[in-house]
Amino acid sequence: MQVLLSAGNTRQGILEVPLYTEKFMVYLAEDCWRKLPVFKPENLEHEKMWIMKEAQCLRDSAFSFCKARTKGRRVYEAGSIETLIRIVDENGGFTIIPEMHLPFLSDRQLENVRRIEGDYLSQRRVSLYIREDYIRQSMLNTITKTLLRFMPEGMMEERIVKYGVKL
Repeated sequence: MQVLLSAGNTRQGILEVPLYTEKFMVYLAEDCWRKLPVFKPENLEHEKMWIMKEAQCLRDSAFSFCKARTKGRRVYEAGSIETLIRIVDENGGFTIIPEMHLPFLSDRQLENVRRIEGDYLSQRRVSLYIREDYIRQSMLNTITKTLLRFMPEGMMEERIVKYGVKL
């Protein structure tokens, strides 16, 4: 059995195979981003921040911004990235989106995306977790080859791209 999770879930008897590192981006409302040539969380202390519900990995990144904000507006929650983007488009403020979601945005929406500046949690490492005695190396490599077909170049761990998964 294999499981795909954000990194940091290792337990005895379980091997972690890091697959890729994904950056988080900030999606800003149009009336918000035009004021900011470079995104820094402290510039948004008066803006509404929309975040994922509990148990979502984007939540930790969003809350790293909360800690950086001296004054904050109420934090709202939604259940999906698409919902968060629609909320920002309709109501203003900002949210955090993963890099892999960028191809799903319209050209107009892409203008509202900014990289995160500063020392904030702004990425996640996604890993494959397998039992130590797992022997189906070819199955693991099928999974990684499938991921490579749709992932942005440079996101997948270089050693996985070059050599595949070696057990």
